[in-house]
Amino acid sequence: LICCCQLDAGSVLSTTDENVDRIVEHHIGTTLEEVWRGAIELERLGDDSIGDIQLLLGHENITVRLMASKALLSLGEASGVRDTLISISENGDAPSPQRASAVSLLSEFRDPRTERTLRDLAASEARGDSLLRVEVGKSLYSVTRDRKLVRELLQPLLTVDDDVARTGAAIALAELGLFD
Repeated sequence: LICCCQLDAGSVLSTTDENVDRIVEHHIGTTLEEVWRGAIELERLGDDSIGDIQLLLGHENITVRLMASKALLSLGEASGVRDTLISISENGDAPSPQRASAVSLLSEFRDPRTERTLRDLAASEARGDSLLRVEVGKSLYSVTRDRKLVRELLQPLLTVDDDVARTGAAIALAELGLFD
């Protein structure tokens, strides 16, 4: 009888593992929009899947780590997520949209370590990457409410030759109520 119960529990765990694996396989290597859909699917697996989703924070693929981070934040389980997002956001070899997504998710954390990370990114790597710079500005405002810092970071983008950067900065400043 004990043996049967263990098998039943194992099959439940196995089903959860299979569902997580299926979602990851379906969304790995796709667009960020598809990755966010995968995060919603992971979230729908519920609290019983949190342990399996947390294992994805160590996955080699950045988009899988982003998907897991988003799902865990939605499930209210932040353990390990901030460190994963900081790692992605500081990875200069990662694609800009993925780094920007990690920075955007970091705005969920309002603590000194997150603030330091965002300020460091604003002072260094975000200077040469307009997409990352816009997301750092928006997240910094969410974390610090420092209007002056965010204006200093984003207003210079309003005059660059890059249409995407200008538009992104203008929208961010307007959304944050910082447009003069």
